[in-house]
Amino acid sequence: MRYSLLALPKRLVHSLAKILAIGLLFLAAPLFAAPLFAETWTDPTTGIQWKYSLWRDSFDDSDKATIEGASNAFGSLTIPSTINSHRVTTIEDGTFADCTSLTSVTIPDSVTTIRDSAFLGCTSLTSVTIPDSVTTIGYDAFKGCTNLRHAYIIFNKARNIAPTAFEDSTTKIVLWTLSEILFWVYVGAGILLVVGAILWIFWPSERPARQ
Repeated sequence: MRYSLLALPKRLVHSLAKILAIGLLFLAAPLFAAPLFAETWTDPTTGIQWKYSLWRDSFDDSDKATIEGASNAFGSLTIPSTINSHRVTTIEDGTFADCTSLTSVTIPDSVTTIRDSAFLGCTSLTSVTIPDSVTTIGYDAFKGCTNLRHAYIIFNKARNIAPTAFEDSTTKIVLWTLSEILFWVYVGAGILLVVGAILWIFWPSERPARQ
C-alpha cells in the first residue's frame, strides 16, 4: 500500500484528535456527579426504609445521598438530612409520585434539588415548606397536588423553579428572600417616620387658655 506525504500528517492528526478526545472524557468525568450504588437504609427511630443512591461530589470529594423512595410514605413524613453519615442533597425523579396518602412533608435544609415529578399526584398533600438550601425545583415536581394550597419558599437563594413545577394544583407560592423582607421592613419604617414627622409639624399643639 502506497502512502503519500500529505496523507501521513492527516492520519496523525486524526489519531491525536481521538487520543485527545478520550483523554478529555476521562478528565471531565470527575466534574460530574457519578452514581456509586443504590442501597436501602432503615431509620431506627421511625422504622421507615429509605431507598437511596450515593453520588461522588468532585468539588468537595464527598459522597452525597439521593433519596429514591421510602416505605410507608403516608401521613406526615420527615426526610432525613443524613443517611449513614452521608448528606442527603437530592430528591430523585418521581420519588413520591402518586403517594395519595401523603399529607405533609418536612424537607431538611441539606436538600438542594427537588427533581422532576418528585411529588407528582400527591393529592392529599396540603402544604410544604421548602428550606433556603433548595436551589432547584424540577418540572412537574408538585404537579397535580390538588390540595397543596401554599408552598412556603422562605429565604430562598435561587429561584430556579420550573414553569410546570406546581401545575394543575391550587398552590399559592409564597416566595420570600431575606433581601425582600429587609426591603419591606425599611419601607415600612420609612413610611412611619414620614407620617410621624408630618404629624409632629402640622398637628396643632395645645395652648393654655387665656385668663
